[in-house]
Amino acid sequence: MVNAKLQDRILDSEVTQVNSDDINLTQNVATDISLNLDREDIFDLSRKGKDLVIELSSGEIIIIQDFYADNADGKQNRLFVSDDEIIAQVNTTDLNGVEFAEVGAEFEPIVFGHSLGIAAPILGALAATGGVALASSGGSDSSSAPATIDAPVIASVTENADGTLDVSGTGEPGSTVTVTFPDGTIGTAVVAADGSYGPVTSATPQTSGTVTATQADAAGNMSAASSETFTDTSAPAAPATMSTQNADGTLDVSGTGEPGSTVTVTFPDGTMGTTTVAADGTYGPVTSATPQTSGTVTATQADAAGNMSAASSETFTDGSAPAAPTTMSTQNADNTLAVSGTGEPGSTVTVTFPDGTMGTATVDAMGNFGPVTSAAPQASGTVTATQADAAGNMSAASSETFTDTSAPATPATMSTQNADGTLDVSGTGEPGSTVTVTFPDGTMGTTTVAADGTYGPVTSATPQTSGTVTATQADAAGNMSA
Repeated sequence: MVNAKLQDRILDSEVTQVNSDDINLTQNVATDISLNLDREDIFDLSRKGKDLVIELSSGEIIIIQDFYADNADGKQNRLFVSDDEIIAQVNTTDLNGVEFAEVGAEFEPIVFGHSLGIAAPILGALAATGGVALASSGGSDSSSAPATIDAPVIASVTENADGTLDVSGTGEPGSTVTVTFPDGTIGTAVVAADGSYGPVTSATPQTSGTVTATQADAAGNMSAASSETFTDTSAPAAPATMSTQNADGTLDVSGTGEPGSTVTVTFPDGTMGTTTVAADGTYGPVTSATPQTSGTVTATQADAAGNMSAASSETFTDGSAPAAPTTMSTQNADNTLAVSGTGEPGSTVTVTFPDGTMGTATVDAMGNFGPVTSAAPQASGTVTATQADAAGNMSAASSETFTDTSAPATPATMSTQNADGTLDVSGTGEPGSTVTVTFPDGTMGTTTVAADGTYGPVTSATPQTSGTVTATQADAAGNMSA
């Protein structure tokens, strides 16, 4: 049993000894309190409201309740400790470290068990009249705690239409209730005179998790926490979207949604992109992998609990011309020209060959087109290409210089003898080429191959005898056939 020694300074009475179950400071009467502790036993002093908190080197806590309460004569309560039978007063005013002043053996000390490994019981616990209490940090067979209050009751957790939470309940009138929401944010409310508090509303929508609440009374005593499990079953609202076309024809989509939710954007071409809504409720931009044509942009969001929103939609109109397509020309064995390249998926590419003829192709999903092959062999010149996207926007033209370095094939010949013995030679060759025919007598004649690939007849100047007719052709680039 722990005993206390108290002395009434106003009446200068004899020291009174009481057991731990009866200790009370006389209300409104300045009192001297002495504990039989060595100076080094006291680690720190602090004030909590009207209570004096003494932290011992052992980790135990002594709380003298209402130590700083106003007394009738305006005097303050005083605290003393024993140190090798010498009484020392503890400075309880400045609380700037632990300070002592020796005062001699003014009175017998409170008997406060020196075996600090074993926590002493409460020395006093009547808040109305003041008292002394001991709390242990652990390792003791029995311990006492400072005055506590019950945890507040969480009576209801209600999800609002916007996904925020309302928390209401009951507590100790005048206490401040602190509510912690599943996302870690907090809100506070003061308990009304009827014992109710709330609603305390979260600042942002909440997902499934735990709601906790504590309350602190006017004296600063803190309760334990009460808790309530919240399950989010409400789908978030459809996210807002705003689309912006980039210079390369791709599309950026940004917007707002429920923080922590995953937004899925579907672009006009059916491809998708995802992102997470930031803590401030914004997301994006989500950028399409390829250029987009006119169409609908949709977006949905799934919150952290897996609840899926309805889809929002936005009509996008492609008003930007695509870039000019790239081209690469390859001459075939028959001297026709094959043109391939890259462009905006879905666009129609038109290729113009050196001879003015044209061919078209559609750019595939990978951004490639071709080959577009000329109908006839091509001489040196310029290859141009344009593309029109699905919205009808026309690009500028790209151009490539083609140099014909391949000799045309030997022209075909067919000889016919006229009534006068002269010889007609006709045949086929490369359009635009010049065909030179050599008759059996060594004389020659020339002609140009028509656009349809035919030439002739080339007629000899004189009758011809039996012999060989030969023909060569030189194309527009000067390349000579065999």
